[in-house]
Parts: sequence; C-alpha cells; structure tokens
Amino acid sequence: MSDLKGKVYIDNDIWLKVIDRVAPWFNDRDDAINWFFYQNLSYFGGATAEEVMTARRERGYAALLEYIKLKEEGKL
Repeated sequence: MSDLKGKVYIDNDIWLKVIDRVAPWFNDRDDAINWFFYQNLSYFGGATAEEVMTARRERGYAALLEYIKLKEEGKL
C-alpha cells in the first residue's frame, strides 16, 4: 500500500500556481485544491478552474489570474 494514500499529487506546475494563489482564501491547502477541481465558477459559465485550464490552456491560466485579481480587489 502506498504511503501517499489520502494525499493528492499534482504534477502540473501551472495548476499548482493557481492553487497556491488562492490558498490564502481557505483554511487549508486541501480546501484550495477542492476549489480548483470542484467549485463551479459562474464567471466562467459554471466551469471549474481545472476545466478552464484544460480547455483554454495558457489563456485559461491568464483568465484565472485575472479572475483571482478581481475577486481580491472586491470587484466580483
């Protein structure tokens, strides 16, 4: 049995950058990971951050950073 049981391993550096960027919004990093994979974002038509990144690649990364910035500035 693996000693990584119950831990999420993410090897995509860009995804990790987004997760790390929103981590301060949450009580722990696991909540930030759950946000990335499961929270539907109305700003993106109900897509999750993962879906935005997968569908739009570099443009998705830029769009998520803009979304995060607007959210932190209280403009959303």
